[in-house]
Amino acid sequence: MGIAARRQGRRLAWLLGDLRRSVRGLRQTIRYARAPDHSVGIGLLEGMAWARRGHINAYRIHVVNDSPEMRDLELVVRGEHGSRDLLEAGSNRRVPGHAAAEVFLVTDWDRLFEIVSDLPPTDPLTFLAAPSSPLSSCIVTATLNAGGVVLDELAIIQSLAE
Repeated sequence: MGIAARRQGRRLAWLLGDLRRSVRGLRQTIRYARAPDHSVGIGLLEGMAWARRGHINAYRIHVVNDSPEMRDLELVVRGEHGSRDLLEAGSNRRVPGHAAAEVFLVTDWDRLFEIVSDLPPTDPLTFLAAPSSPLSSCIVTATLNAGGVVLDELAIIQSLAE
């Protein structure tokens, strides 16, 4: 066998190896390919740089329905800080298909803890003022349910100025 024949044999082996890997990749693609999910979930949970206890703190929450039909959803938001009792608020929303609903959690991290439709008046520059006391932490957890089934859950942890 000449040098040219060995070279062609090597090229054929490389080509067959490439074809084998391509077929394997195509099989995996077909196996994992599925219809796109029409997801319903929490698109955003946002707060300021830190929370201030005793002051109004607002958290923006977006509930997103990417499915074509209207969905009845329950949003439950829990807050906790230090060794304090768990704060909780709930809201039922009917979200149209391919739409998002925006709500706000308003809390002072003492007694006030509620979900409202409109953003309350707050000072947008409060985050620039350094906290005057040592910071602890607080956690806000939003859970989205439909028919008793948890669809999504999102949490943020913030520093809490006393």
